[in-house]
Amino acid sequence: MKDFIAGEDIRFPVSFMVGGQPALPDEGTVTYSLRDHEGNPIAALTDVPVVTTPTTHYVELDIPGEHNTLTPGKRFERRIVFVKFKSNGISRGIRDTYRLIPFLNHSVTPAQVRSFLGVNDTELPDEDIDLTEAYFAVEDQLGSDTLSNHLVSGTTQELAANMMIRMRAVLNIIPSLKQRVAQEESSGQKSFLRPVIRDFDALRVEAEKRYLAASEELSSGQMLSLNLVVVTQDTDPITQGG
Repeated sequence: MKDFIAGEDIRFPVSFMVGGQPALPDEGTVTYSLRDHEGNPIAALTDVPVVTTPTTHYVELDIPGEHNTLTPGKRFERRIVFVKFKSNGISRGIRDTYRLIPFLNHSVTPAQVRSFLGVNDTELPDEDIDLTEAYFAVEDQLGSDTLSNHLVSGTTQELAANMMIRMRAVLNIIPSLKQRVAQEESSGQKSFLRPVIRDFDALRVEAEKRYLAASEELSSGQMLSLNLVVVTQDTDPITQGG
């Protein structure tokens, strides 16, 4: 799910697809509507016309910030986008969702999650790593104010708080890695074959240890040591990475 900062104007991308293939909408047939977190139509954004040309296969919908505000007491909200169009005279529809969140002041990146797991961005793209979910899980454990204070402390507590978020994201993604990790890959004249798909149980155990150590450091105020554990894979000939 795409995340956007609450209260801001956004440009929401929509690709016209039919049966998994790109489609060209008939001119003058494209409209979009928006529904709120409870599924109620937003009157000002119902059946809004979208200008297209005979070669349009992708648009960006301009959605004003006034319709992207969070209800008091909520940490996030969904918005549901419905796009209607005709292609070769046949009525089509697209439904998509985005999430509104406050600014979350952490420094964890998808690349850091992939680095720990030893996978590349084709196996685990950014959009499949839900750092927002990980943040809120840590926030539930520590409390909103406590986590926010740790994340701006400029001390080892800031590092520990970010480690908790990173390891939470790692633990959330590990169950799907067996299906994600490529056994064979080719690019141009190069190719590689992984003889064995790793068992990710060891990574899960190590991630749990690091999560717990970071949590205990925040509780005790003392930096805890961790053993160095090599978790990367052998270098892939394609990516030159672990």
